[in-house]
Amino acid sequence: MTPDQRSHLAPPTDEQDVCYMHHDVCYANARCNNAGCNKKINQAEGSCDMDLYYCLKGLVQPKRVQSHCAARILDFGVA
Repeated sequence: MTPDQRSHLAPPTDEQDVCYMHHDVCYANARCNNAGCNKKINQAEGSCDMDLYYCLKGLVQPKRVQSHCAARILDFGVA
């Protein structure tokens, strides 16, 4: 997305949405910064997923997770 396109996106609606927004940005950066190297992309995306896990875990009372992928992230059981 161009900076102009990003400027027209709706802001996050709550703390949980902020976690997902950061995850989306992290994935985009992983793919741009490691283009052409799938192993590095996979490692970077794995780091993004763990960041999302900790972000969601840190919420006082997160909404029910709607995404199947996000539910699997929360099932990691990392303390």
